[in-house]
Amino acid sequence: MRLATMAGLHGIPRVGCRSASSFSRRLLNGEVDSKALYPFPSSSAEEKERVSAVVKSVEAVFSSGHSERDLLKGLLQAHTSAGGIPAEHGGIGASAAGQARIVECIGERGLSSMLSVFSNELGFKALLLAGSEEQKAKYLPALVDGSKTAAFCLTEESAGSDASGVRTTAVESEDGEWFTLQGTKQWVVNGSTADFFTVFAQTAVVKDGTKRNRLSAFFVERTAGVKTVRTHEVAGLDGVQCVEITFDNVRVPKSSLVGDAGRGYSLQLETLSSMQFKVAAGLVGGQKALLSVCTEHASTREQFRRKLRELPLIKQRLALMALRLYACESSLYLAASSQPEGGLWIESALVKVLTSQAAVDSGNDALHIVGSRGIETSAVSKYVRDVDAFRFVGGTQEIASLFFSLSGLETAGKELKSKSTSRIMLDRTKRTLGLNAPSEGAHPSLRSASRQLDSTVSQLGAAIENVLVKYGKKITDEQIAVLRVAEAFALVYSMAACISRASKSAFANTSSHQHESVLANTWCKHCVERLAPIIASLKNLYKTNDSNLGRVADHVAAVGSYIPTHPYDL
Repeated sequence: MRLATMAGLHGIPRVGCRSASSFSRRLLNGEVDSKALYPFPSSSAEEKERVSAVVKSVEAVFSSGHSERDLLKGLLQAHTSAGGIPAEHGGIGASAAGQARIVECIGERGLSSMLSVFSNELGFKALLLAGSEEQKAKYLPALVDGSKTAAFCLTEESAGSDASGVRTTAVESEDGEWFTLQGTKQWVVNGSTADFFTVFAQTAVVKDGTKRNRLSAFFVERTAGVKTVRTHEVAGLDGVQCVEITFDNVRVPKSSLVGDAGRGYSLQLETLSSMQFKVAAGLVGGQKALLSVCTEHASTREQFRRKLRELPLIKQRLALMALRLYACESSLYLAASSQPEGGLWIESALVKVLTSQAAVDSGNDALHIVGSRGIETSAVSKYVRDVDAFRFVGGTQEIASLFFSLSGLETAGKELKSKSTSRIMLDRTKRTLGLNAPSEGAHPSLRSASRQLDSTVSQLGAAIENVLVKYGKKITDEQIAVLRVAEAFALVYSMAACISRASKSAFANTSSHQHESVLANTWCKHCVERLAPIIASLKNLYKTNDSNLGRVADHVAAVGSYIPTHPYDL
């Protein structure tokens, strides 16, 4: 008899969504796959040359003094949206890492510009993933050279994180040659000027003899029926056009359908998944610029007859900013190396969640470093206003965390189901006694960190097993536990990425290798301290404070306001 079946694990639901690289699969089961982790990945010299040319063009655009209105046009003409377009269609055909490098360069010079460029590519990503060769040949050349732009139209009043709430319809004509679009889309970046739109709408699809509404994707050209009805007023993100668009009886040919009818739901997930890397890459660039501003301020500003950089509390904040940046950058490029085009991947959501939270935390540190200058018009205040939005771009922080965590739990659950009771007990004993083979490949200067990684991964594997056995098929209802798994997995992944990268730098004897070893060792120790209470709570699910938090929330929601008697009236 299998222990997993006894515990009801056979009912783990398919979140259906994200696959994991072999390294992540092993990590979720309490093992470090040394062959997949070492050496840290690198791109080919040929790709680096092509990507470098785009990066230089980006730098030239920002140096040319373009107005906000002309900046996007200049960036698109620099082929910034061509990274993922195959060479046969005039693009660069870069890997995920190469595409990330381009967006990182833009993000370093402005998060607003990064969002505009990112959103343009988002507007035609579905075409790359599922479009016909005829569609690609017709539309991609103008998108490559920047003469035309595109926008992504998914969100509606009734459809935010849950895309199944889309109410826009596409009604097929009797002869089957046309569709008529009717509906309103919100939060469309570049929507007021875009030439093309990827629009998600409900269509009637016959399945098993029954007609049902299913989400489909259309690539739509701007016509008279496409109207901008209002502009969303946002805090920050200067220069970004974010609008609400109505499609009022817009008649489009059947050839505008992207992929098969009814494939829209999975296609929008694939589109957003593939673009989460871009969000992470842009925020890595933004953090680099922020750190430069803060170090310059801390090196020139004096208080109490000392440079700010000499004060212990400022040192701590600068260090945390550098550590987060190194962890995010390392995780981004480790993850990018294992991602094929299309599909849904745990790592894409993981790096987006890790990086967007780190970017917000570093913005908070920056405010403390620059003081009152952070609330006047400055690079720091602009960054802080802009960066918060990216916790929602490409999916909210919580939804993205739930997706990759549940997908990871599904992966771990399958592995657990395949084991006999005796094998499960043997694995537990080996973890408890520390008998698992140590991972190999780390540089000698990072062996202590590598041992910390092995121990922490083993503990995480045991904690995940405990969660699966306790909750079984009800795991999707336990969002707090699932989010704890997400946070733990992201931290462990970042530890592994830092050790691998710093080891490669050390073996190559780069000019920065000693500093990188300090960064990796320090980050790993920092993560171990953060992970201890998280893993403990996953191992002792009955001892958490979650039920009390739920009671407080229920009380407040029922009354609709703050409940306690004012202390002045006691």
